[in-house]
Amino acid sequence: MCKAVELLKQGADLCGSALTQRIAAELLADTEWLDEHIGTVRSAYRERARVLVSALADGFGATVHTTAVAGGMFCWVDFTDGTDTGALLPVALEAGVAFVPGSAFAIDGGNRNAMRVCFTTGSAEMLQDAVGRLVTARKRLPAGSRK
Repeated sequence: MCKAVELLKQGADLCGSALTQRIAAELLADTEWLDEHIGTVRSAYRERARVLVSALADGFGATVHTTAVAGGMFCWVDFTDGTDTGALLPVALEAGVAFVPGSAFAIDGGNRNAMRVCFTTGSAEMLQDAVGRLVTARKRLPAGSRK
């Protein structure tokens, strides 16, 4: 419940408090701390991206192609067999895992066999579990949605 209220507040609150803005300004001005922190985050994200891509390769084999993650928070995944990620999403949600279908990034209904997955908010174990759940969800798809 608290998370839902927090999300509502974030959507409605367009102006942060002066105190939190001052704290952020102080942290950003400390370039030594900031450089170290950015290095720590980059290292953690690099490892999480590696774990995710490895788990996808292990779980799906040649059925998926992943982009090389060179930064950011997401990995783009294409199903080489034409799996419809729009059909996969509700089944995946039932299995406790989520992603953004590739069609959300196309204006013409394209990218139906692609998805964007986030690797930044989960531990290595969580990412491996999530891919396992996704593999299981894909197996549950009706034949017409999975080739």
